[in-house]
Amino acid sequence: MQAYPVEFGHISHTGMRRANNQDNWAAVPAATENQFQIQGHVFLVADGMGGHLGGEKASELAVQVVPLTYAKNIQQGPAVALLMGLQEANATINRRGNEAIHFYNMGTTCSVLALREDEAWVGHVGDSRIYRIRAKSIDQITFDHSFLWETARLRKVAPERVKDVMQNKIMRCLGPDQVVEVDIEGPHSLRPGDTFLLCSDGLSGPVGDVEMAQAAWLLPPKEACAFLASLANLRGGPDNITVQVVKLPGRPAQDGDRQPQGLGLFSNWKALLPWLLVPGLALSAVFVWQIWELIFQGKRELGGIKIATLIGAATLTIAGLAGLVLKLVSGKSGDETTAEPARAKIHRRESWKVSPEFIQALVSQADALVQAGKELPAMQTTLSEVQKGLQSAKTLATESAWAESFRALALIFPKLEPVIRASLGKQIAPVPMMVPRSGPKI
Repeated sequence: MQAYPVEFGHISHTGMRRANNQDNWAAVPAATENQFQIQGHVFLVADGMGGHLGGEKASELAVQVVPLTYAKNIQQGPAVALLMGLQEANATINRRGNEAIHFYNMGTTCSVLALREDEAWVGHVGDSRIYRIRAKSIDQITFDHSFLWETARLRKVAPERVKDVMQNKIMRCLGPDQVVEVDIEGPHSLRPGDTFLLCSDGLSGPVGDVEMAQAAWLLPPKEACAFLASLANLRGGPDNITVQVVKLPGRPAQDGDRQPQGLGLFSNWKALLPWLLVPGLALSAVFVWQIWELIFQGKRELGGIKIATLIGAATLTIAGLAGLVLKLVSGKSGDETTAEPARAKIHRRESWKVSPEFIQALVSQADALVQAGKELPAMQTTLSEVQKGLQSAKTLATESAWAESFRALALIFPKLEPVIRASLGKQIAPVPMMVPRSGPKI
């Protein structure tokens, strides 16, 4: 399928506890069809570390150097170009860190997504994340280079089962060392309507995967980013929050669809081949009967019909057997949860659906925030608009129009940030938390 053009949005927020924002991001969509064919679209997030100046500078260098180096080396293929981009960023940050004492040992995570005509490639160092979201599942396609995830891999258990190690200690990042190990994975398959989400751990810490999937799938990219940042802030906003959402064009496959959009009737030919065994065996039986007539009823020649039966039976049977072998080798054809190629790993998969309980909790939370913000000066210019949006969301919820209610709520929460900040800063009476995080915090 063709991923050009795409719809995308982003936000980078300081959060509620930090004085400055050490995250950075970049979006480099292809400007022309020809540029898209050569290098595709590139999106990345970087989460800096190393003091007030160092972290911000490291992430800034990463989002500058990686796209430029990728574009210069794309003729060698996306895997090589991504690798060279991240390695060049590492060398640049390391060199700058050694040149000035206030940048010493600075570093940054960096997660890069390259979308090409029919595939996606990922380059990754650190614990920022990239997800691919479809109608039923959210797939994490980067591996956290953290002490927690590395321990889980050694123990061969899920990360949420590891309770005895530091959860926020990372094992790899760009900058501190002259050489860094880089993960390059792909190609990941693309389907119409696929949605990708890139984020720093300021989002993936407070916000669960299923919540991200629901927002990214149901909302336009810019609204999804703003809502998710607000949700992270509602839960304390302990770190800088950066998120990008990228939607591919086309109608997503729905339940009952026989095949992905844009493919012909016989596009899934590997799945059809094994069924050719049925007519092949039937024709073989007819041919055996004809041979029996030839031997036991004294007929002296095969004739054109018998020869055609033999050719048809042999062709269909051989094709059916070949299809059966292909199916056994490659696994179930057309299955929604089929694994990607060996280099395109899905590190975690969760199913998701629109959650009425989540939306009802959001309605209650928005109501509590509105009530708390009625006397807050910073809310006076937007309070009426927020109240109208909240009433609309409540009405839609009573009609069980959950997706529509969620869309109405998503417009409200970014405008309630002054109340969230005042509540967390104890400038007003603390507003109760009514939207608990879904899923394990990993």
